[in-house]
Amino acid sequence: MNMPLGFISTKQILIVDDEPFNLTAIMVVLKATARQLGFHSNFIDSIVDQELSGTQAVAQVIENKKEYRLIITDLSMPVMDGYETAIKIR
Repeated sequence: MNMPLGFISTKQILIVDDEPFNLTAIMVVLKATARQLGFHSNFIDSIVDQELSGTQAVAQVIENKKEYRLIITDLSMPVMDGYETAIKIR
């Protein structure tokens, strides 16, 4: 299923983690899964946003009025943890 990159016009997934390595690891897993399902490897890049803090995630969702179908967040981040991030976004 090689969908054109314009198939989904907005980002659908937000990943939030203060450790860049973890963001990369999650992206690797998502890309491998997409390939197994028959999607082009760049498909995940076109539908995923990444943020390094809960504060940035809240800004992305609330201030920029973005809607995501899935938010994956680290629960123990400095300043704003994943629980507080989820509460503010909700």
